Amino acid sequence: MKREKIFRYFSSDCGSLSLLSTSLFLLLVVCSFLTLNVASEYLAKRELVQMGELTLMQSVHTLNRDAYYHGTAADFSTTNGITSDSGNSSNLLPIDCSKAQEIFMNNIALLELRGSPIATNHWDCDGFVVSARLVSTIHSLLKIPLIENQTSNPIDVSISATNRLS
Repeated sequence: MKREKIFRYFSSDCGSLSLLSTSLFLLLVVCSFLTLNVASEYLAKRELVQMGELTLMQSVHTLNRDAYYHGTAADFSTTNGITSDSGNSSNLLPIDCSKAQEIFMNNIALLELRGSPIATNHWDCDGFVVSARLVSTIHSLLKIPLIENQTSNPIDVSISATNRLS
């Protein structure tokens, strides 16, 4: 008897679809906000990578003249596993690490990611390969009105570059 009442209640046409429609609409809006925020974070990370690569490539072009003019040919062959597309050892130009770091830090200090400063967490230069780790924060593209404590999202990227002899 009880089972039949429950079945009759759910199979009847009484009730309103407005509650269902409203809840599905709100679910769709929240999912749209989340999708847009995730896409915005991805694009911000790509922007940070591009800005970092640009400044790193500018800093890599500082030639260590002493090592270049007074070093032997063996000094320029790769000993750290970097090879060209053809599989042969590529020739890397020596980098003046102190000048490269100065240029990189000065250029990064001038850049902003969506109004937020960019910080350098790590810098490494072994004379032939330069690598850096950049960190910045961005705010959510769309803020959900009912949530007041929305924090900014940190973005962290690692980049590296070499200066090869053509």
